[in-house]
Amino acid sequence: MILTFSIGTILILYILFTADNSHYLFKTYCIIIFLLNLSGWSAFILLIKNNNSNTLKINSDPPKLKHIILIATILTALIIAIVSMIFIYDLKVEYKSDIIKIVILSYLSYVIIEKILEVNSNDLFYSKLEAYEYEIRLRSLTDNELIKTEFQERFSGFLVNEWIQSQIKLTQYRYQKFIKNIEHINSQIAEIDSKNFTDKDLEKKLKYKLEEEKSFHIKSYKSACSDQIIELEKSLIDNYYSLEEFEKIQITKIIEILKKEL
Repeated sequence: MILTFSIGTILILYILFTADNSHYLFKTYCIIIFLLNLSGWSAFILLIKNNNSNTLKINSDPPKLKHIILIATILTALIIAIVSMIFIYDLKVEYKSDIIKIVILSYLSYVIIEKILEVNSNDLFYSKLEAYEYEIRLRSLTDNELIKTEFQERFSGFLVNEWIQSQIKLTQYRYQKFIKNIEHINSQIAEIDSKNFTDKDLEKKLKYKLEEEKSFHIKSYKSACSDQIIELEKSLIDNYYSLEEFEKIQITKIIEILKKEL
């Protein structure tokens, strides 16, 4: 409907500036429609920016406010449609029938374009789904919890509580893996120290290599923690008004834990 309103606005403004005897109510109406159109386009741009399958989606139960907004939007659309038809019908211009034809053709064009985009979007979704199914077989994944988590990340999104739990598990898993790697390297260094190397240069090279590996694990761990903090903070900001207070506290605690690791 955004395209329909945009074309309708252009036509109405064209009529407004070409019909000298336009009523002041009609002029006021055109200005209101124009402002609605601007807000509609801004919402459309935000929708395109956020409509990314790689972007984390957090879903929550729709509040009553969303239903109220939906009803208000439908009523506003009906009022605009009815008033627009009345104004076009009352216009005393020779090209009124042409205007009606253009509006109808524009709307039909929009419907056709929208359906084509919908079909392409569905095809893309199923292609990604099939690719993920092939990836599961290729990686021989048998962990249902891992498959579920990856599916939610790529396609369906998370319920807030599930997403928070997945973030906690990710934090714990990463920390345990990091500690295990560091302990393994430290044990190798201790083993080198326990041996009496006659070749001191070789001993230094082996220790240096292990220290480099240790430094790499530390940097990778800190970088992963930093990336997770950014993701959590962005999710907290983007969903601030839809999150419950205890959910905000949980997310904030995870961020604080991760910051201590930096």
